[in-house]
Amino acid sequence: VYLDSSSTVIMGLENLLLKKDVTVVTNSLIIAQKCMQYDCDVLIAGGHVIKTGSRTYDYFATSMIDSLCIDLAIIGSEGLKDAKGITTSYSELGFKKHVVQQAKKVLVVCDSSKFEQSSSYVFCKYDEVDLLVTTKLSDEQRVNIEGIQEIVEIEYVRK
Repeated sequence: VYLDSSSTVIMGLENLLLKKDVTVVTNSLIIAQKCMQYDCDVLIAGGHVIKTGSRTYDYFATSMIDSLCIDLAIIGSEGLKDAKGITTSYSELGFKKHVVQQAKKVLVVCDSSKFEQSSSYVFCKYDEVDLLVTTKLSDEQRVNIEGIQEIVEIEYVRK
């Protein structure tokens, strides 16, 4: 399972790690550290460390991803407003495109506030997304993401 460095992925991490025999691939130093606490097998896509978000990107990280078969990629988004797909920052664009290319299934996680935020860089078209997990959407928000194979809307409860 590939886990990206988004805050939404980090929020759901404990539930995933309850599953036995999971190998986690990530570019997030934070996620790698949390996975080690659960005694998971962890691979870090190494490269240049970006201090913001404690994550790695560049040629070396991308090369590692290109040599893997990823069963499931769980990825966040910068924003979906007026976008034709799942977006990210410029620094993450190439890396995330490679992750999607290597993944058998793509799961995107984001809350509905991302529908009010925009970003210029699409790394994954909606029809490449197998599942979107998000909070409750309006009818207008649902229309904007046509093409996603399956959408699961959850009720978010703050702890």
